[in-house]
Amino acid sequence: LQTSKAEIIGNGVDETTLTATVKDPFDNVVKNLSVVFRTSPADTQLSLNTRNTNENGIAEVTLKGTVLGVHTAEAILLNGNRDTKTVNIAPDTSNAQVTLNIPAQQVVTNNSDSVQL
Repeated sequence: LQTSKAEIIGNGVDETTLTATVKDPFDNVVKNLSVVFRTSPADTQLSLNTRNTNENGIAEVTLKGTVLGVHTAEAILLNGNRDTKTVNIAPDTSNAQVTLNIPAQQVVTNNSDSVQL
């Protein structure tokens, strides 16, 4: 299992491609075999949960999400063989917001009193 990006932005739009390449013990590609994809924790969005391999033995899906943290992506074959990779979902700093809180104390409006923010 490979990922196109090890880290994506948690904005529900940025995504990584999960690529599972299936070969037999003799290194021959296996066509038209079902691959099940899942993530843990399961709070991400996969484009498909199951995908058949193509003529090159490759099955691909995309993963995106909004819940920050490290997520494990897994590709599973019907015979039980599996592979995993981790994907980090990072904060969306392009839409970051700041909130300014003023401490709860009294300030006199006399042009000389001040408060540290």
